This record gives sequence, C-alpha cells and structure tokens, in this order.
Amino acid sequence: MERAILRIKLALLLIIALTVMLIIQSVEAEKEPIPQGMGPTAIAVTEDGEYAYIGFHLSDNIFKVRLEDLTVESVADLSTYFPIQCYNIALDISGEKLFVHSASWRKLLVLDTETMSLIHTIDNIGAWGIIRSQHGPFFIAWEGGNIVKLVSTETYEVTTWFWLFLSFSFCYTSVRHSVDLKTKNGWALYL
Repeated sequence: MERAILRIKLALLLIIALTVMLIIQSVEAEKEPIPQGMGPTAIAVTEDGEYAYIGFHLSDNIFKVRLEDLTVESVADLSTYFPIQCYNIALDISGEKLFVHSASWRKLLVLDTETMSLIHTIDNIGAWGIIRSQHGPFFIAWEGGNIVKLVSTETYEVTTWFWLFLSFSFCYTSVRHSVDLKTKNGWALYL
C-alpha cells in the first residue's frame, strides 16, 4: 500500500514538473528573440549624424542605432546569409539605401534604410573596402589586388576594371587630385 501511494505521489510530482516545464517553454516561445551582434566591424553614419548602421563579424543582423540616445531603432535580419562577415557597409548619397558587404558570400546586400529590408542582392563582389564616389552615384569596391569594381547605386550595374601591373590595397576619391584612368559606358574611374 505504501509503495502504491509513493508511486502515485511520484507520478503527480512528475506531472506537475512537466506541466511547469511546458508553461515555461510556452512563455519563452512567445518572447521575441533579442537581436545580438558580436564583433562590430563596420559602421556607416547618416549625413545628418542622426543614425548609425552597424555591421558585425559573427552575426546575421545589421543594427540601425539612433545616435542621440543610442537606441537600437530597428534591425535587419540577414539570417539567410549567416555568417555574414560584414566588414564594409556604406550609405548611398540619398541615405535611402544601405550597401552591406558579406565577405563569406561575396555579395553586396542592398537594404532599404527605412524598413531595414533587403531590396536587392549583387553577386560576385569581393571587397577589402567600399567607398562612395564623389563623382557620381556609385561605389568603388576593391579586393586588394588588381581588380576594381564600380557599382551603380541606382541600377546596381557592376563595371569591372582589371590592371595587369597595378595592385590596390586602398582607394579614395578626391575632387582636387583626380585622374581619369579609363572610361567605359559613360563611367570613369577617378582616383
């Protein structure tokens, strides 16, 4: 008789414990996950200094941060491209598009800065660096070798230049010291 009562008590304790575990799991499942980022590696700040966009090495998120109070206003979920290895991000001249480079996928991911949603993907872009040109609506991307790619921020067209005896470890644009190296389809590379 004592054994039967003990078994019933153990069975009731087990049922209570399982019920509590299920309740805890259902409550945790209803919580929205908290976006996280490890190793911030890239930042782009709006022209007015109101927002910063932050990319991370080991994360699938890009944060939009209001700089006045350091509040994370929104987050782009790029989990499809994990691990993103984001080392370069840049805003287009209008501030409406954010170009996010994924080193591991060799892609430029274009985000709408208002909704933080993916609006376009540009394949086969390796980049040690990306800068916005002062001479038109495009970015200059270089891989640290002898290839430079110009990416239109309006049409997303990519123009590739290859120099046999030149190597680039860094590029910049300058209004004062510009030299037209090559023209193709109305594009000119100014360094």
